[in-house]
Amino acid sequence: MSNKRRGYTLIEMVAVAVLSTFILGAAVATTALVTGVSTSTSREIDFYHELARLANSFRSDAHRAREVSATGMEGVLKVPGDGAIIGEMKLADGRSVRYVVGQSLMREVYRDGKLVARDGFELRRGQRVRVEKREKNGRVFVHLSVVGAPVFDKGDQLAAGRVWEVQAVVGRDLLPVEP
Repeated sequence: MSNKRRGYTLIEMVAVAVLSTFILGAAVATTALVTGVSTSTSREIDFYHELARLANSFRSDAHRAREVSATGMEGVLKVPGDGAIIGEMKLADGRSVRYVVGQSLMREVYRDGKLVARDGFELRRGQRVRVEKREKNGRVFVHLSVVGAPVFDKGDQLAAGRVWEVQAVVGRDLLPVEP
């Protein structure tokens, strides 16, 4: 007579269920961790993209400018309210470009005293922005600095003091081309 088992015992089934629960829990935790890192990385990439867009606009304006005025004061991005002009560039084509700090950093283009274009840069509240005019070796430079950064990583202690800087020659595109 053969006494063959035809199924699993209750103990074996409970052991498989417990192991499966641990494996599923680890998979869910890993997925949540990866998703969180992905979201944080995505926000950081978006922030750096905005800084690059700001740098390109600022350089382009400076290179086409014939005159620059900068307050030298630092504007802090804050809650809605009246914006403070931190820099203005008069372009050769008669337009003027103002950089205004308020709830965000705005680039406003005027022609004949009328606003014709406005572009905003999604920087974070509390960041400080400054535009300065400098002269060196007979050349005029305009300098933009953005101080502070959003904290993307909870352990990032240096974010508040991080500085991004852009420097451009004023009127570079207006200079005569040497043969």
